[in-house]
Amino acid sequence: PYSGKSIIALGLVNLLAGKTERIAYFKPVISSEGAERDNHLETIASHFNLNTPYEDMYVFTRSQVVKYLNSGNEAYVIDTIIERFKRLQGKNDFVVVEGTDFMDTQTNVEFDGNITIARNLGIPAVIIVKGEGKSVTDIVDIAVATTKSFTDKGVQILTVVANKIDVAKEEKIRTQLSKALPKGLIVTSIPRNKDLGSPTMKDIAESV
Repeated sequence: PYSGKSIIALGLVNLLAGKTERIAYFKPVISSEGAERDNHLETIASHFNLNTPYEDMYVFTRSQVVKYLNSGNEAYVIDTIIERFKRLQGKNDFVVVEGTDFMDTQTNVEFDGNITIARNLGIPAVIIVKGEGKSVTDIVDIAVATTKSFTDKGVQILTVVANKIDVAKEEKIRTQLSKALPKGLIVTSIPRNKDLGSPTMKDIAESV
């Protein structure tokens, strides 16, 4: 949570938008409930004028997934996500999929959500490690453990991004990550910019 994955996803869609107009954005499990709409989906769809209806950009809410998992219906969850993904895939050149955070869900089964989804969709993954407030060792350990958990299940990793890191530690973090992670993996980092978390008075006025 709060790793900055939505901003990086926005950048990825922006990169792909320069190559094709047929792009879809897909977030299989959203945190919003009821009539509340997911901010990430709304932002991406409106910013890039995507043609995909909002209802086709997600499949389940998080509470729905918890309910299905607790009743032993994991196969239904995965099969439905695959079906909806393939529907988008058939209409677009690229489908960018945003992962979700299952850490605070209360299920009675072990469910490695993003790994299971990526493996079943047959898509490569981008690992984003939140660097804010973490030491160099912490960042490297998390990146290595997360990468291994995906690759051990057969999911290809495209790149590992250490986000919101201390500018003074950037060179050391990139060097340590490059040494610790498999060869050929693209390793990058994004320093924390304090101004991005400081809205202007105009931003606050428009929001309230």
